[in-house]
Amino acid sequence: MFGQPCSFVCAGAFGIIALQVALMETARWSFSRFVGATESSPAEAPYLRIVKSVRGGTVGSSVRGLHVTNTNTGDLGAGRWPKLLLAAIAMTMLSAVHAQAQTWYLMAPDEKIMSNPRVSLRLLRGPVVGPLEFTSREKFRSREECEPARRKLITEWRQQSVMQRGHWARYGFNSPSPFILCIPDNNRHLKRASADTLPSMETFVNRPPHR
Repeated sequence: MFGQPCSFVCAGAFGIIALQVALMETARWSFSRFVGATESSPAEAPYLRIVKSVRGGTVGSSVRGLHVTNTNTGDLGAGRWPKLLLAAIAMTMLSAVHAQAQTWYLMAPDEKIMSNPRVSLRLLRGPVVGPLEFTSREKFRSREECEPARRKLITEWRQQSVMQRGHWARYGFNSPSPFILCIPDNNRHLKRASADTLPSMETFVNRPPHR
């Protein structure tokens, strides 16, 4: 029910793809420049056998069976690909910084509601249960800071027998883990009563698959 937020994941993926493209194009440009240099000065690279031909206005060079085609006899954008490479690196770094700076909330339903067996029966909706209201317990600067607090709350629910008293096991929930979550501040389910209050959300939870 809770997909990974795309704001920084997509940005990071795009940065990595752009970085790979930039590296490939920079290598291609460098190799083309190298072939051009050896064609003009074959004595500098005696181990290369270069055959040059002109077909339909296209200059082709074959280096021991590897064919490199250069349709632009100019500079091949000498300054473009290094700039793209730097831009891709900067984008990747910025996406990583954004991910670290994001606020995360520890969220869970009320224990008293979850301990009521009539609530679990009323919320059963086939493969899901809900809608359940999750409230924020704490906020953190990263998911890494939120996870220890999540594990601590899961342990407290087990000690209080919240799931057992609510008869959640009959619906496949043997652990409180699906109901205690670390949620980023850009999750579309979050809602706030005011700018000064911690967010809450109302959503469904998938039932565990039968084994």
